[in-house]
Amino acid sequence: DEDGDSSDWIEIHNPTTQAVDLSGWRLTDDPAAPGKWTFPTRTLGPGEFLLVWASGKDRRAAGPLHTNFRLDALGEYLALRSPASAIPTSEFAPRFPVQETDISYGTPSGANTIDLLAKAPVWMLIPTSADALPSNWAAPGPNPG
Repeated sequence: DEDGDSSDWIEIHNPTTQAVDLSGWRLTDDPAAPGKWTFPTRTLGPGEFLLVWASGKDRRAAGPLHTNFRLDALGEYLALRSPASAIPTSEFAPRFPVQETDISYGTPSGANTIDLLAKAPVWMLIPTSADALPSNWAAPGPNPG
């Protein structure tokens, strides 16, 4: 982050063709505290992404945003809620999976995904379960499996 700390982060994406006012939107890592961290006045344009640091620093002024909570690398609940709804707009429940250092995790965004294969030589492995991973699945170089 801007302090040189290696904090986890959450990426917010507006897949619509309309700008979204994030004022009052909320992030939480606790299903019993749906309003744990609230966005300040900030507009997210059509197709734009916003990085929010899950650093525990609780920064909402101009500049980079920081939640008042950190993420557990062993996995935990995480949700984004609109100001008008008790139902999460997006959530990882009961928890997102165990995280690896310097590896991002997320869900595909359907028609709004970028076709990386058309722009760069990469291999993608989408296992059907954790048991389906070959022992060398994280090996560098050409497709290991």
